[in-house]
Amino acid sequence: MLLPFSPVVSPAVAADPPPTPGQEALAEAKALFDGKPGTMPQEQGDATTVLLDLAAKVHELDGSQRRSAERLLARPTAAKSTDWSEEHYYAANAQVEHTCAAHVCVTYATNTVDAVALDDSDGNQVPDWVDTTASVAESVYGRIVDQLGYRAPLSDETVQGEHGVDGKLDIYLSDLSDSGGAYGYCTPESDHKGSARTDPGYCVLDNDFVGYGGVPLQLLQVTLAHEFFHAVQFAYDWREDTWLMEGSAAWMEGEVYGEVDDNIQFLSGSQLVSPGCRSTPPSAITPTPPGCSSSSSASSTAAPGSSAPPGSGPTPQPARATSTPCRPSATRWAAAAWTSPAPTPPSARRTCRRGPATPTAPATRGRRSAAGSR
Repeated sequence: MLLPFSPVVSPAVAADPPPTPGQEALAEAKALFDGKPGTMPQEQGDATTVLLDLAAKVHELDGSQRRSAERLLARPTAAKSTDWSEEHYYAANAQVEHTCAAHVCVTYATNTVDAVALDDSDGNQVPDWVDTTASVAESVYGRIVDQLGYRAPLSDETVQGEHGVDGKLDIYLSDLSDSGGAYGYCTPESDHKGSARTDPGYCVLDNDFVGYGGVPLQLLQVTLAHEFFHAVQFAYDWREDTWLMEGSAAWMEGEVYGEVDDNIQFLSGSQLVSPGCRSTPPSAITPTPPGCSSSSSASSTAAPGSSAPPGSGPTPQPARATSTPCRPSATRWAAAAWTSPAPTPPSARRTCRRGPATPTAPATRGRRSAAGSR
């Protein structure tokens, strides 16, 4: 006997709602601190701009997500008075010291994984690398604020809760390369209620710049020029477009330490090579255009044995062995975007060096490096 056919219909399952912009920003920020040494998430953006994106959207979060975002934006010393245990904080048993110069204070650990080398050649009870960091920071301040006429970073004396001493810009030294890799980052501090456009901030730098494939002192110099300028930007408008903030900070490296040329390595992954491809956090912009690689911010130097998947976008070209690309003087547009110090006259502009180019592993300011910075 035949029975009428009755199809079995499963009850409808509601699809998970798409993440909100705030949730996307939180996920991006978490990825900064979750990586293993020597790895770089394919869609990882610059650490400073990722944290800026989170700071701008933290007021959209609530409950545990809000608390998680606030922890990610907190200083490395914040865990000393809380039960937080994220790896970007100094360990609970860390011996933390600080030393101050005219305009900056440097905070560092003398034990645990974040410890600086304790060599003290001048016997002033401050490790040599800490002295060097403070000295370079003062040189950067002198060039950017005193000579070029930009605003100084805002005092943090009005910041509630954890803050440094004397209202000076605080620079923390931490083993960023062990957390997944970045030269450093800066982040603004405020109540994050979505209204303030100027804020004080603090910066975190790697504690020795070893393992990035460059000269540690040179990496410290250009990283401080780049990240200090982010702190300067916070005194104007920390909600400015991220492409402008990153572009002008990269430009400032050449204005302060023009002989280093570390940022040239990023040209191969820039929008000059892949027009229209994103180089900022996904939550801050529109989706990646068709044909663009999701890792367009990565260097052209791939890890040994790696290969790009089919259809992932333009294949990066290897560095030329005949010449070093010049930093285009057109990037001076950046100067007009913040106050308006007089542009460098043509006669004083640095002439780009020409000579053999040595491909290097990508190491990044505020961006993860394949060699291992937050």
